[in-house]
This record gives sequence, C-alpha cells and structure tokens, in this order.
Amino acid sequence: MSALLSVQEGCNKFCTFCVVPYTRGGEFSRPVIDVYNDAKSMAKKGIREIVLLGQNVNGYHGDNAGVECSLGALMMRLNDIDGIERIRYTTSHPIDMHDDLYKAHASSRKVMPFLNLPVQSGSDRILKSMNRKYSAQEYIDIINKLRQETAGDIAISSDFIVGFPGETEKDFECTMDLVETSNTCLLARKSS
Repeated sequence: MSALLSVQEGCNKFCTFCVVPYTRGGEFSRPVIDVYNDAKSMAKKGIREIVLLGQNVNGYHGDNAGVECSLGALMMRLNDIDGIERIRYTTSHPIDMHDDLYKAHASSRKVMPFLNLPVQSGSDRILKSMNRKYSAQEYIDIINKLRQETAGDIAISSDFIVGFPGETEKDFECTMDLVETSNTCLLARKSS
C-alpha cells in the first residue's frame, strides 16, 4: 500500500507561468518530527510506500530540534522506519538539487531510483523569460552528477512547456537538443 505525505507547501521561485506563490504563499516546511511521526503511524497501518509531497518538495527545509533539515536528510531519517519499504517524492525544482539529496539517492535502498525534475525548456533565453534561474547546461550538469552519484541507477523524467510566449523555432530546437543530450548522458552512464 502507498500513501501521500505532505511535507512542504508553497514556493518562493516566482516562475512567470506559475500561480503557486500567489495562491499558496511562500515555502513552508513541516517539522521533521511531525513528518516522521506521520510516516511511522502510516507504517503501523500497513503502508509500505510513502510519497513525500510539496509544490517544491526538494526545497524542504523543516525544523529538526532547532536545526534546519533538508529533504535528503529527512529521507535518510525516514529510511529508519520499520515497515516503510519505498520512499518517493514529487515535484522538484532544479535549483534545489543539493548534495544530500544526491547522497540519499545513492545510499538509501528505500529511496526509489526515480526523479521528476522539470526543466521546462532547453533554451537559455526562454528559461530566463520563465524566471527559472538556471541554464540548460546547469540542468545537464545536475543530470550528470545524479547519474555519477547513483552509478547510473536512476530514471529521470521531466516536464516541458512548448510554445512559451516568444519561443522561436531555434528555442524549440535547443529544447530538443537538451532532450537528446540528457538522454545521451543517461545512456552513457548506464552502459559504463
């Protein structure tokens, strides 16, 4: 059995196409102890898989006895709960991919080898217009690092916006190039 567990709400990114910061407010993360207790209670009820939810879940920064805790550290804490066999999370933002999240993917057998990481566009011009705050190359670097940390044992999906206001054929081709480059990076890591 699987259950959804909300850990974070809101967003501070203000992407030009998104209403979340205006409708849900700024980022707010639940305290670690509350999330842990909820997950433990779920395990006692027979839940074997938890899906950690947030509008920007990898922006999680919950309080852990006065110390800020990241999503990677939270997942490692949830890793210790007997009965929980699988941990997933959604949805992430490339800006909030941090070392402890890579390490959680690499070292926890319970953190599932899957990540949805929306890039939205492969054109730096369009990414800037979207207020995404990263470049196409920085996104590829994230994919490469994730593949390196997990020895290629991870599946990655993404989201794209095609036809964004002002997008040209050249911008679209940049997105297609990013898809091809990402796929090549992933396949190269998997076969090495």
